[in-house]
Amino acid sequence: METLIISSALDSDAQKLGWIIPVPAVPQIIEKESPGALKTLNFCIQPKITHDLSPGITLAVFVTVVANLLVGTLLFNRKRFLTVLIALFLVLVFWSLLLPAVGTTGAAKAANVRVEKSATVGSYDVSVLRPTQPDGLNAWLAENGFSPLPTAADKTIADYISNGWVFAAIKLTRAESGMNAPHPIKMVFAAKEAVYPLKLTAVAGGSPEFELFLIGDGSASCDMLEREFSDIFSKREHDAYDEYESQTSFAGTTTRTEIGHPGITSLMWDSCVLTKFAGTINSNNMTRDLQFAWSPFEACQQHFYTTSGAMTLAVILFVLLTGGWCVVSMIACQKRIIQASGFRWYLGKVLLPAIVLFAVGAGIVFISAPKLSASEVQLSRSHYSWGDFFPSDLRRSIEMLLKDHPDIVQGTDQEIAAWLLKTLDETRVDKATPGKTITGTELKVEDSPGNFTVEKRDDKIVIRVYDRVGMVRRAEYPMPDQSGKSTKTTVTGAM
Repeated sequence: METLIISSALDSDAQKLGWIIPVPAVPQIIEKESPGALKTLNFCIQPKITHDLSPGITLAVFVTVVANLLVGTLLFNRKRFLTVLIALFLVLVFWSLLLPAVGTTGAAKAANVRVEKSATVGSYDVSVLRPTQPDGLNAWLAENGFSPLPTAADKTIADYISNGWVFAAIKLTRAESGMNAPHPIKMVFAAKEAVYPLKLTAVAGGSPEFELFLIGDGSASCDMLEREFSDIFSKREHDAYDEYESQTSFAGTTTRTEIGHPGITSLMWDSCVLTKFAGTINSNNMTRDLQFAWSPFEACQQHFYTTSGAMTLAVILFVLLTGGWCVVSMIACQKRIIQASGFRWYLGKVLLPAIVLFAVGAGIVFISAPKLSASEVQLSRSHYSWGDFFPSDLRRSIEMLLKDHPDIVQGTDQEIAAWLLKTLDETRVDKATPGKTITGTELKVEDSPGNFTVEKRDDKIVIRVYDRVGMVRRAEYPMPDQSGKSTKTTVTGAM
């Protein structure tokens, strides 16, 4: 069985849009998928980003100074070696005590098409079609409000039909036009192997961008896209006192990436392998569907640096190389150094040329390190200090607002959510910059990291706040009684 979740970014002035997705068999399940599931997945497994290695510079300098001091004393002033050793020990003890305090249209008829299944899924109307010939499919599309496919697609459609594939005709009706991303759609169907239908996409032309996530028993490979991430994930069951709405998350054994969004964890199993592919494919190369080969596990994660991260990496490398060379060269040149003018010779002929060489090498490392732009860094999950709203602060803020304004709970889910979003923005301390979540983006009503959702039931309001791995912290607020009073609030996942 294959589970296919598709999310598309649309840019059109039309409010009614449609597309055709070929699949190998009639989907057994067609469901709406929440928009936050794929966003959480993409956020959690983004490349490793090194931002600041300043603590490493301090450690490198300390180790280098200690090593050179000990070696130099042992070589040139052995009588004071024990004194220096004791002094260094006292410094190390003092430093360790301070360390915890330091922060970091034709004649064909639609009768040639059999409708295998129909469903309304969120904003979509889905019809699963089994045509007997390409012009029959086009006739059905024209009769049901779709634009017919061009004749250039007839051969591709005929190939799919001959292989027993069906076509999911999906129609979207939206209130707004322009650029937006409607909620994803999930289809579950029988398939002999993992496949992503691509050939029909060539009809649109251009070079679209793809981001594909695969979950299987081994590492996946694809010759048309670049593999950006791959890791084995182990299942984690959280203790009851953690009080998450869902007790399950999955953690990468190599990258230590954790994923907790229920929409994703429901598709995973213990020791499954998650692989991400990305890239652009020119329509001229879409002569076949994307098929994936499975191979023994091989870990993969992209690694980038910010400008600061690359700089501190170069400095650490320079310090360690210089310090190491000092130790080795002092040992090798001991007899020459203790001679007359020996130290001057050592500085000019041995140490200084090496320092210049190491500086050039460190500069090359800085230049060649893969770096991100400032805008790309804004989405880095490694910056724990960013964001006006952390999950704990966000839940507390929502709790206080609902207690202070009990009348607001009389509205609909959308009205409550819009009011909370507006009021949270108005009550921010820093008004100079837009409100940011832990992902570096604006706060929104969505089931993705750093954001929240609102669900109104008959007797209570359920607020769900999503942490940085997509796990749900839930709080329930009972509806006020006729006197305007509400009972005690129940919090799941106190933060």
